[in-house]
Amino acid sequence: TTTGNIRLTGPALLGGSGGTRTLTTSSGAITFNGAVTLGINTDLATNDGDITFSSTVDSTAGTLQALTLDAGTGAVTISGAVGVKGAVGQTTTTALSSLTIDGNNISINDIGAVGAGVTGATEITAAGRLTFTGVTYNTHAATYAAAAGQSILISGGPTTFTTSDDAISFNTADIKLSNGSDLTVTTAGGGITALAIDGTADEDVRLTSTGGTTNTVNVGAIGSGTANGINTVVLTGSTSVTLNGDITTTGNIRLTGPALLGGSGGTRTLTTSSGAITFNGAVTLGINTDLTTNDG
Repeated sequence: TTTGNIRLTGPALLGGSGGTRTLTTSSGAITFNGAVTLGINTDLATNDGDITFSSTVDSTAGTLQALTLDAGTGAVTISGAVGVKGAVGQTTTTALSSLTIDGNNISINDIGAVGAGVTGATEITAAGRLTFTGVTYNTHAATYAAAAGQSILISGGPTTFTTSDDAISFNTADIKLSNGSDLTVTTAGGGITALAIDGTADEDVRLTSTGGTTNTVNVGAIGSGTANGINTVVLTGSTSVTLNGDITTTGNIRLTGPALLGGSGGTRTLTTSSGAITFNGAVTLGINTDLTTNDG
């Protein structure tokens, strides 16, 4: 506990006895310059100071530790992967039991790899922007939130979010895909919820929820904000696919599963400049609907 900055340089092990290890500063920042291993549940809190990890964050092998970060109006940056140490061929997990992050602008690299990097809930809430700089986010139930507008940024390249029959939600903010950052969300049956999704230069969007408990996809407008921003859209939900906004693409649009075209506004439009529009399943219109292809 300090009034100023806390800085640990070199590989850091946060351990010891007691239920939780806490690092708290009333007017400074917390910085880790090196890989961090959690041997105990850990809480970091600043009074609006930044929290920065320059490298990876893992639990001690064979344990599951919780990590809570609260930066107030400060920024949170995790530059290394979370819960993946020794992922190739490892026999014991280094995943976290839960991950909770609150701050203003939040930037986070990969979570997990072949296996989940967090075995319990992942909750990341940004008062400003939430930026995903990695390409792999393998968790159990996950909730991501940021400020209204295009404040959830996917910037690391083709990016995949994965759960194992657990829900994943992108709340309160629209998703913006950087150039080349295609978006794939696969939940093995967990519900998928998102507001609007927009691209930069012909990015692909694939949201798939099948084979599990909920099997639903619920999404807002896709590709309506940037000309030629989205290439293909594939939405698959074996229980239902609910579309609450328009879709505009340069390539194919495919909805698989019982589809409800709803939302607000006078007319729901699905438009592709050079692809086809396909519905593999019953379609229910909750709003006037126009489908347009350029000879697709």
